[in-house]
Amino acid sequence: MTRCTTHRKDFHGGCMWCGKKLCVLCIAKQEGRKFYCEHCAVSLVPYKREPLPVGQPVKRTLSPTPVPQQEQPAVKRRFMLGKDGYYELH
Repeated sequence: MTRCTTHRKDFHGGCMWCGKKLCVLCIAKQEGRKFYCEHCAVSLVPYKREPLPVGQPVKRTLSPTPVPQQEQPAVKRRFMLGKDGYYELH
């Protein structure tokens, strides 16, 4: 059976961010069936998840006029390799 990398106890799940094998003692944060190790749970704290806005249903019409495309905003956040070897969101 697979074991935790730190405590050598039975494997309970993997960190959703870095993939580290976690036992019950290693799980720092749990969201439903998602587990996070201590390092990833602390580094993800400043990023708050917000639900997507619910808009009005779009009325589809058969008009010959083309709909102008909106420009996509430039991506400001990106993943960079940190000092400890894990990818961090910057």
